[in-house]
Amino acid sequence: MYRSIAFAIAILDGDLGATIHEGTPGGLPTQWLGTISILGRYVIHRWDLVPFPVSALASGTSLPAYLEWLQGDPQNLLDILVAVRLSVAVVTSLGIVGIYILASKLFDTKTAVLSALLLTMDPFYLAHSRVFHTDGVTSVFMILSALSFMLCFRKRCICSPFKFPFLRRYALLSGVFAGLALSGKSSALSAILFMGLSAILIYLCEVWQLRKISPETLSRLIIVLSLGIVTSAATFFLLWPAMWVNPVGTVQHLLAATVELVEEGHEQFFLGEVTTDPGPWFYPLVFLFKVTPLTLVGVSLSIITMRDTSKRRNQLLLVVYAVLFVLSISFSPKKNDRYLLPIFPAVDILAAGGLYHLVTIARKTLWPQAREWATGTWHLLAIGCLILQGAFALPHHPYYLTYYNPLAGGVHLAPRMLLVGWGEGLDRAARYLNAKKDAESLKVASWYGERAFIHFFAGELYPLTTRSLYWNRINYVVLYVNQVQRQLPDPPLVSCLRSLKPEYTVHMTGLDYAWIYALPQPLPDCALPLQHAEQLQFGDSILFLGYEIVEKPGPFDGKLRLNLYWRALRKMGEDYTVYLKLINDAYHIWGQQDSRPYWDGLPTNSWKKGQTIGDPREIAVLPGTPPGLYRIEVILYDLHSGRTLEPLGGEKPLLGPVEVPRWKSMTPESLDIGYPLGVNLGGKVRLLGYNIESGFRPGDNVHLTLFWQCLEEMKQSYTVFTHLIDARDNSVAQKDNPPVDGFYPTTKWEVGEIVRDQYDLVIPSDAPSGQYRLEVGMYRVETGERLHVSEYSDPSASNRIVLQSVNVKGP
Repeated sequence: MYRSIAFAIAILDGDLGATIHEGTPGGLPTQWLGTISILGRYVIHRWDLVPFPVSALASGTSLPAYLEWLQGDPQNLLDILVAVRLSVAVVTSLGIVGIYILASKLFDTKTAVLSALLLTMDPFYLAHSRVFHTDGVTSVFMILSALSFMLCFRKRCICSPFKFPFLRRYALLSGVFAGLALSGKSSALSAILFMGLSAILIYLCEVWQLRKISPETLSRLIIVLSLGIVTSAATFFLLWPAMWVNPVGTVQHLLAATVELVEEGHEQFFLGEVTTDPGPWFYPLVFLFKVTPLTLVGVSLSIITMRDTSKRRNQLLLVVYAVLFVLSISFSPKKNDRYLLPIFPAVDILAAGGLYHLVTIARKTLWPQAREWATGTWHLLAIGCLILQGAFALPHHPYYLTYYNPLAGGVHLAPRMLLVGWGEGLDRAARYLNAKKDAESLKVASWYGERAFIHFFAGELYPLTTRSLYWNRINYVVLYVNQVQRQLPDPPLVSCLRSLKPEYTVHMTGLDYAWIYALPQPLPDCALPLQHAEQLQFGDSILFLGYEIVEKPGPFDGKLRLNLYWRALRKMGEDYTVYLKLINDAYHIWGQQDSRPYWDGLPTNSWKKGQTIGDPREIAVLPGTPPGLYRIEVILYDLHSGRTLEPLGGEKPLLGPVEVPRWKSMTPESLDIGYPLGVNLGGKVRLLGYNIESGFRPGDNVHLTLFWQCLEEMKQSYTVFTHLIDARDNSVAQKDNPPVDGFYPTTKWEVGEIVRDQYDLVIPSDAPSGQYRLEVGMYRVETGERLHVSEYSDPSASNRIVLQSVNVKGP
């Protein structure tokens, strides 16, 4: 429906290239039907036959405003739901009429009537004939194309198409239907393949009968086939507006999208397992569960008695049509039961022929002299087929997809074998919740929320995830049957919800389709969004339950986001602050955050005993922090008393490892450089500057932060030296290692990248007072050769950088 609205907007705006839908290709006939239906609905509003919805009037009554209003809210689509579905129902109903007309020419009138009756009450066809989707419409066009092409090879099959105009007419008709089908779904390419294969089979049959090769016959077949293929291509071109302005680009897009769809898998439930490729037995099993017993019996009779019928060639071609289509869709790992729909009209025609042939044989055998019974027998057969086929379908109204063949195990076995449910029943779940007094304020989570549930539910709808359940304080959860089969969104959450007692169950035709659960508060632990469950108790007051890393789309913005989860073990009077430190394995700090829980909004002295608290955090990562794995140290302390709340067991609570991604863009101006330099080392790196922290007393630690910028790709690893030199040029303290404590060697640096690098030098406790200098540089461990220092004011320091002189004070 959204595609049809976008299609209509593109047509009205004259932007024909925008009629290409990104993602799934095709669907053109359905989108045209949708556009026409939407325009018809709009006209009805304008003629005051049906008043505009109040919310639509607020947007204006022009057609562009109406289309924009439809896009604005999922519930607006209900205004056009009946209209767009009616368009599909009309096409699929007229398709049955077309099948009757063509089948009566290929077989006989009575077989055609039975075919129409069987297909009219076929639950699988009936279900898709009233859904605004591509499968029902495509199936109609495909079978009409096949039947039309088969009519080119009737009794006078190998004759000149120019001598007999009806041959040209049916070849052209077949091409039109094939073009319509192909513009709907790429799998309809088998309609073109059927033309070629059936022509080959007919030609071989004629050669076998005539005992000779006839070039004239072959040329006539080629003419008929060419008419069909050219007409289908022309129909495809005329139906797709994008082809009018950019035919090459449109075809390229279609081919690329089709190849992508064919290669990708689709999460399915098959034979009790979740898989992305159910394999070759998927469609045979789907057919067995979706066909009715009457049709199955008729098809079996048709195949068994095919040799005894005068229409066996047409029956054989229908079998070829069905088998060819099943084979063509079986190669793709992406499989779905609805993809099999195009074979059902052919199957029903075969079944009609088999049933009629059986009654004909029975009448001749049992009542050979009673000719007056012939008409009555035929009427009885037609009425019986309608009643029996309807008996399988009508009990499932209006959700005909809930039908499963009782001979295959029906609804009792189907959920263990196949994916069950296409949204049917979710409207009943919504009606149940809408009947509550506070329906509009209810918060409900549903896996199929944006696909179906949102159109009917009056309250607030949220995605079904553990994070959503906790942070949005969800009241109810709606689980759906195929979601449970596939354990979506994840097995632990589904298992947790299924352990609860449902408040309401949508039960239809012997099977549970949806469950509504009222969520208890607080949530059970299994429903908490604990991406990493790491329980740790702090004293007798607080239990740390775990945490989750919150991913933000887009480039790294310098913030590491996570949610912590706590539980109060008692009512506390203390007001604890949570201090987080981002550290590497050398315990250097690369970021930190310090605040009371929930942005200071939930101090611990307000927690109730047993309460679970979600605590969102953002650690500001220091600019230039190298990419890699880090850990987060968690410290709880009382700001007023300064007392730290120690974890039981004395273990340091370290979360992680967590990954810090590479900074995408950074400039020296964005760094917190206290002492800028800009010194070049061998044309490979530039020391942008440094920061220094120390009391500069004997025994003190000198914490040095260097800021490097990579100038060219380095295939060798360089070691950084940091030396504290006394007045006699003796090194009294030093730290030599590859950058970032050895965790980020220069061979990993990218050109232009800025790298923050930390070092700690300890001034000896017996160091005399006086002037010392700090020197840094880089060298190769293998040779000891230092990188040359250029662009520096001290000409004597050609292989080292003197940062500054420091005055060490006496004790």
